Amino acid sequence: FHMTMGLKRMPEENWLLLDNRYLPEQTLRRVLLTNNRDGVYQQLPGPHIHAACVETLECVVAFLTKRYPHLFFLVPEKENGEGQYIHNALTHLSFKINEPFNEPPLIIAAQLAMEDINILLPGTGSQDPDQYYLVASFTMAPAGWYLQQRIGWPLYKLHLPVLLWGAKLRRPVESFFRRLKVSEPVERYNWFIQTNDVLFQQEPFAVERPQALGVGNVRVRHERQTLRRLPRTHAVVFMVRTYLTALQELEGEVGSVRELLGAVEALPQGVARYKARQVWGEVVVGWC
Repeated sequence: FHMTMGLKRMPEENWLLLDNRYLPEQTLRRVLLTNNRDGVYQQLPGPHIHAACVETLECVVAFLTKRYPHLFFLVPEKENGEGQYIHNALTHLSFKINEPFNEPPLIIAAQLAMEDINILLPGTGSQDPDQYYLVASFTMAPAGWYLQQRIGWPLYKLHLPVLLWGAKLRRPVESFFRRLKVSEPVERYNWFIQTNDVLFQQEPFAVERPQALGVGNVRVRHERQTLRRLPRTHAVVFMVRTYLTALQELEGEVGSVRELLGAVEALPQGVARYKARQVWGEVVVGWC
């Protein structure tokens, strides 16, 4: 086991991906916006932060209309001056994409893309200018934390729960954020095991095994994470696409099962505690 950033160059055409979970997850996003808006969307005040959110939306619109032109297309500006709109042919919703916006730009972007969207900028004012801070986020799939608490945190604080992060990864990650080029977007992958099928998981994951835990309760939580720098505002956009796969759905996929078993068994003791192997490990290893 080697703790590394695990980054690799991302082909530009793979930035935003669509799959058969698009419609149910977009429905969930709209429900959460109605019932728990502060839990899924946070944006700090400031014109530079708004500008970064606007640029993020512009990049999302430009990508989707080029990559999936039959699903996302621009509606010509109307004669009465209502502005430019994008139409989402999957949800049959249209969104105004220029000032003055009818909704915050990040919320519009989140109703187009499947990924959760996080925007980070260097510190200003009394903040450390060498640190990047989470200044805006739309997060439908938190992994055991509350967005309301995390908004405004610097990188190192966001990663405090990650064992060995301070000793092994803090300096490389902070250096990477400062050096990331517009022309070099990257991706990485992460995984957890959870014992329910909740995508919007704000409550911390269980650290003690439920008495009735069985294979049917176990899900593999797999994250595809991408990072890119915006050309105009120089913000870093960190996107996360989360997949939940029932353990039993891996039956017959010998390669995937072996890979999972190898990853579980290779976890050092401290990392295993962080990932709560004491909760699900016996069930997962026994099934594999």
